[in-house]
Amino acid sequence: CLSISSTSLSHRMLYVSYDFSDFLFFFQAEDGIRDAQESRGLGDVHKRQDPIAMHIDPLLKHVNQSTLEQKFGAKIRNVQVQHLLHMSSGISDYDRGNYSRDQFRRPGHDFSPIQILRDYVPAEFEFENPGSQQSYSSTNYVLLGLILARHSAGTLDRWESYDQLSVIPEALRPGFDESLFVNHGACSNSTQMHGFMAPGFYDPHQKGVVDVWHVSCAGGWTAGNYVGSVGDVAKFTHELYRPGGGIVSRTSQADMIRFGAGFHGFKFYGMGTFSLDWAVSTNQSNITAYGHVGDTYGYQSQTTYFPGLDAVITVATNICLLYTSDAADEEDSVDLGGRRIIKKKKREEMRRKGETE
Repeated sequence: CLSISSTSLSHRMLYVSYDFSDFLFFFQAEDGIRDAQESRGLGDVHKRQDPIAMHIDPLLKHVNQSTLEQKFGAKIRNVQVQHLLHMSSGISDYDRGNYSRDQFRRPGHDFSPIQILRDYVPAEFEFENPGSQQSYSSTNYVLLGLILARHSAGTLDRWESYDQLSVIPEALRPGFDESLFVNHGACSNSTQMHGFMAPGFYDPHQKGVVDVWHVSCAGGWTAGNYVGSVGDVAKFTHELYRPGGGIVSRTSQADMIRFGAGFHGFKFYGMGTFSLDWAVSTNQSNITAYGHVGDTYGYQSQTTYFPGLDAVITVATNICLLYTSDAADEEDSVDLGGRRIIKKKKREEMRRKGETE
């Protein structure tokens, strides 16, 4: 893989689909339970225990006369803000193949969060009781974005007017001048780095590597529209997790690394944070690490904090062979371009083929 480590604006890297924005929206969702003077004007509007519908429905009603309950049924009443952050809502991921198919059929189209929620998120929950299990779903961060837009954008019908950079404390913002969030336009408008998809990644009939530079950079909005340098992401990761960091309180830092077991039985996800022990430990040494992996079409990334060293390693590539989030979900390695996962998936395909013959 090609590591992108330049901090030049001309080499700004499309960094995430599922990581930097996760951290940012955890901070904003925390704002509602912090001291009012620390909340930068948002006030006590989104406590973690709040039902999400009480915050999102006013926006949906204004935009298209819909509600979350019309989409998901009565069970949505039990989904709280903390469930979105902890990946325990049971709401399915919007990117299950049909979204990526349509994005590549219409590369210039910027899918709005309203359209994603309406057309690509299944109405059925993945499990019965929100809060009882964990399963990673990017839809959780789209919904968190709608909560923030509802209270921060100043107008109900302009979700895109919400300033996502506002989540970074004002005193720290001068250090993040290579970071931006993209609501509209192709990646070519925001970075000189082309991104490449492996053959057959999104279409089994497609042959040859695909350059995705001219595909929309909106990336699911608050589930992954960040563009920036690895330097900015490393700085943010360190400030987020270090003792006494300036992003969230010590109490919230502890909550972020209180990991659940997911569907898989191993240490999986806290709040906005993957356990990454599996990625850095060896047979001889167990190492504690956490942070996030990131995927968007043609670009991959991982940012990892090592509490024992108070150090961060951040890596981004512009060659996408398979989702690093697949590896995080399976607690497996993506070494050598993800070959271990590829082999695993091939074994599963062969097994299924054998069962049908």
